[in-house]
Amino acid sequence: MAISHLNDAFRYSHVATMAHYFYILTTYSFYIIYSFSVEVMREKIYFELVMILIIVIYISYVMYICEEIKQESNLMSRNIHITNYNKTLPLGNKEIGLYLELVSQQLLHQQLNLHANSFFNIDLKFLNLMVGAVTTYLVILLQFNA
Repeated sequence: MAISHLNDAFRYSHVATMAHYFYILTTYSFYIIYSFSVEVMREKIYFELVMILIIVIYISYVMYICEEIKQESNLMSRNIHITNYNKTLPLGNKEIGLYLELVSQQLLHQQLNLHANSFFNIDLKFLNLMVGAVTTYLVILLQFNA
């Protein structure tokens, strides 16, 4: 339920942020590649390189954290299931056992996915998709610029 509330609260900001970062990565990468063809502009690419590095580190960090949340959810589900299976519950309370079994099954069958307004999941797979999209747009821009 907490993940659902997070997705609802930040759905448009995630989309806008990722679109903005995609735009910056594409334009700065194009500027850097274009600068190598013009000898005068080669010294002025440091800002763009630093911005690309900062954005890539930030996006990688966010994607890594979201992936860790998914893995921790799976690990917690398995641990709850093992605890319930071994009957290591305090005082042998059956109500707690049933509740833990329900929580374990819910975590196993409903993956915790942080997403941006259901357009895309925010995980490490999205990082690969973003790199592929930036590369594709760079190829298109370079073809029209040549």
